Amino acid sequence: MAKHDGSFIPGEFQGLDRIVIGTQTASEIIDDRTRLFRIWVWNEPLPIVALLKRTVLTHSREQTFSITPPQGAAGELQLLKAGNGLLKPDVWIVRFNGRATVWKSWDRRPSWERAVFGKWLAGREARVIRKLAGLSGFPEFVSQPHPWTVEMTLLNAESVPEIKRNKDLSPEYFERLWSMISEMHARCIVHGDLRRRNLLRSRVDHALPLIVDFTQCGHFRSPLRWPQRSIFEALKRVDRVTFLKLKKWYLELDQMTPEELRELEDVPWHLSLGRALRKKIYRPLRRMLTGRKGS
Repeated sequence: MAKHDGSFIPGEFQGLDRIVIGTQTASEIIDDRTRLFRIWVWNEPLPIVALLKRTVLTHSREQTFSITPPQGAAGELQLLKAGNGLLKPDVWIVRFNGRATVWKSWDRRPSWERAVFGKWLAGREARVIRKLAGLSGFPEFVSQPHPWTVEMTLLNAESVPEIKRNKDLSPEYFERLWSMISEMHARCIVHGDLRRRNLLRSRVDHALPLIVDFTQCGHFRSPLRWPQRSIFEALKRVDRVTFLKLKKWYLELDQMTPEELRELEDVPWHLSLGRALRKKIYRPLRRMLTGRKGS
């Protein structure tokens, strides 16, 4: 059984108290915990989710499951995130010969999905990370062990707080974060998925932001020409609005400028449409199919 030690990056496992890999009874899992927690148990193709809060179990049920590491991974392996959904990769920490790296792999996906989409998504993420080389706050590209796997450096990071108006996240963090996003844009890259689970902070300097997960990034060749320039500017606007929403979530309103608040009143129509579809269609469908909430 692998226990959550707080050392991994946000993702599917954010907020979990235990990650159980192997065979374990539910009653044994919750013996030493009484507060609200979640246990994810994988059983291909769909996960089984147990939500337990101060519950005395009247029975226990044993679940057996297996998550196979990607081909070629050797050494001490730690699962960060299980890709139990269409196009979702597994994410592992691989410690070998004194070095720790992150492997993001579609190796466990069906062969057709791995060959077509896994190869494309891994290649795209590898290209984005390469283009970000030299910038602070981003992982560095290491290798592609096979076409549907990308290996990158492990950041010395921790999750950002989940609580709204959290004073543990300073205005300086957001100043630096916007500077990082602007540096991405200067290299013709847009993130496209800036949210709390993809933002970290340094364990050494809590005001230093770190950004992960580039699967949904858009990257463009320079110089930009029409219509690429128009698309790029629209996607930059999405990054900007998402950044401001995060800033408003964590900081007091008087810590934002009047210009920033006005920008939030003018949300791009395509961003509003995307969020409406996600809320009204994607999340209910995902709950129906997997028994867990989408994000």
